[in-house]
Amino acid sequence: MIAIAMKFTAVLLLPFLLIAARPVRRRMNVLVGAAVMTVPLIAMYLGVFGFTAPNLADQSTLLTPWSIPNVVGLILGLGGGTPGLLRVANVALVVAVALLLRRRRDWLVGAGWSTFVLIASLAWLVPWYVIWMLPLAAIGTSLTLRRVTLAFTAYLVITFAPYTGSLLSKVGINLMNSSAGRASQVLQHKLEQ
Repeated sequence: MIAIAMKFTAVLLLPFLLIAARPVRRRMNVLVGAAVMTVPLIAMYLGVFGFTAPNLADQSTLLTPWSIPNVVGLILGLGGGTPGLLRVANVALVVAVALLLRRRRDWLVGAGWSTFVLIASLAWLVPWYVIWMLPLAAIGTSLTLRRVTLAFTAYLVITFAPYTGSLLSKVGINLMNSSAGRASQVLQHKLEQ
């Protein structure tokens, strides 16, 4: 629950933890513990931020050049990570999580794959997000998940390295020079003010 308070996306792990908790009494303990921890976390949030809710509607449409939705949107000729494509990514995430929960096999592997799909669906992607899936891949039993995690880590390191942007700009490539990219930059400047 503390992880959820720090970054709400950690709530994705809770259903997989419930699958792992056996017998039913342990599942109830997990749910009761989550509910009990919610109260002080909400109190802490209100103490720090008051009743101001984060502007998730705008924030979730901001793009980074190398986010998977932006790259896929550019490859498909859609103008980058458009709002429609971001909705498709969100639906894909929900479907993937539901399918992984339905399989009910190794909960760590299911949580790892769900975390990968979550990160891949985000419009705003930063390299350190891979940390969310690293421990799940490391202690899970799936060799494929480990390989995908390593490949995704390499993708993030290469694409977010400063020399990559410099190299691409020298040859005239700007991944934010699309309708979605320009709209995202305008919104980002507006939110910064």
